[in-house]
Amino acid sequence: MNTQELTTKVASLDWYHTFTLPGGVVTPGMFDHRAIVDRYLIPEDLTGKRCLDVGTMDGFWAFEMERRGAEVVAVDVDDESELDWPRSIRAKVEPVMDQTKAERFAIVAEAFDSKVERRLVSVYDLDPQELGTFDVVFCGDLLTHLKNPVGALEGLYRVTDGIAIVCNPTIPNRINWRIRRAFPPFKAR
Repeated sequence: MNTQELTTKVASLDWYHTFTLPGGVVTPGMFDHRAIVDRYLIPEDLTGKRCLDVGTMDGFWAFEMERRGAEVVAVDVDDESELDWPRSIRAKVEPVMDQTKAERFAIVAEAFDSKVERRLVSVYDLDPQELGTFDVVFCGDLLTHLKNPVGALEGLYRVTDGIAIVCNPTIPNRINWRIRRAFPPFKAR
């Protein structure tokens, strides 16, 4: 697709993530992680690794892991009735973000000539028999939106055969942090 076609497609949608696409086309995302990617602890070289992006939305982290050399599977749910968001959060979210995420993902995948595989699987249904296991599992900002975050963590655990990176936003000054350092790693196996 040429730059003009890409620009037109990008402009026709509301975006969750900000991407810089070929030809200098930038998606106007709600969240721009480009300048802080290094804060997310994803290994710089993922050559030969198998990675999973859970709750991928537009696929920012899936495409970032692929750029670092990984074979990537990205999972999400497209059917709004399958979203497990508490009613208080659901009422504040633009439904169009969920309705067009597969289309946005496809635009970025085509622009990057990506081989990322997008699958429709809930975090609760992650199954090593169906998906296999992964060297790196990335879950960004998903647990905050779920009624059952512990069930989601159990899903991540089932398919992790290396490291899981789980990120959740916090609102400054809403939590009284007594420790100003990263949480210690937890190894269950």
